[in-house]
Amino acid sequence: MKSVTLIFIFLVFSIGVGAQQDTIVSTKGLIIPAYIIASDSLFTSYRVADTLNKEINLILNSNLLLVKHKDGKVEKFYKNDTLITMEGQTVLTKIIEIDNDLLTCFYFDGVIHEPTIVPSSSIFMYKLQDGTRQVIAHKKKENFENKVLTKNEEINFYVMGTKDAAKYFKTDKGAIIGEVLFGITAILIYPIIPAIIIGCIKPSKLHNSQNPNDNLLSNNSHYKKGYLEIAKRKKVRACFTAFGTGIAGLVGGIILAFTYW
Repeated sequence: MKSVTLIFIFLVFSIGVGAQQDTIVSTKGLIIPAYIIASDSLFTSYRVADTLNKEINLILNSNLLLVKHKDGKVEKFYKNDTLITMEGQTVLTKIIEIDNDLLTCFYFDGVIHEPTIVPSSSIFMYKLQDGTRQVIAHKKKENFENKVLTKNEEINFYVMGTKDAAKYFKTDKGAIIGEVLFGITAILIYPIIPAIIIGCIKPSKLHNSQNPNDNLLSNNSHYKKGYLEIAKRKKVRACFTAFGTGIAGLVGGIILAFTYW
């Protein structure tokens, strides 16, 4: 039995090692899981992390933002730009696209994040790494609820909401603790019903001061719709995970009780 266990551990470890891969981020914000073949001062050659695709690709280093190697080593090919929000908050990021009303930014804080779309209405000024400064001239604050948006604008705000919720929404700690307690007392049966109800109720605490687009929750219904959709999924997942943790604690307690009875 011991030898079988050791073989199983070896196989799991081998699979995990084999699954390791590098990550390339292009100047357009495209995140590419890849296996790097070679690199020099000008080019990086790589194969896309797809066992069906054996083609070797070549990319100029000038078209790279970042390379994260499977061993954890990180190569940054950019210097940070700076955003100053309307609230006076300073944010270090890499601006990869500037549109009339939107800025697309790339963030790396040890973790590679998908590019974030930031409305220029929330930015007072940005400073590029080459020293260029741009103060954004703001018109009278728009009420997005009353403004007629194009279909593409609606989709952009909806997608922005889903991405921000994935990054900034946190399930209320009280709900998590309650679900754990319901799980621990699930042997009484009746706690199961309120546990399900609490997990399925849509979250009410959506605001997060760390979210640069937090104000859009109050004045843009398309952004809020996308944010709320992801927030509900995260809340359900977190609540039922907490409930399961409580049940696991209950089962573990019963097993210990029988063991030492």
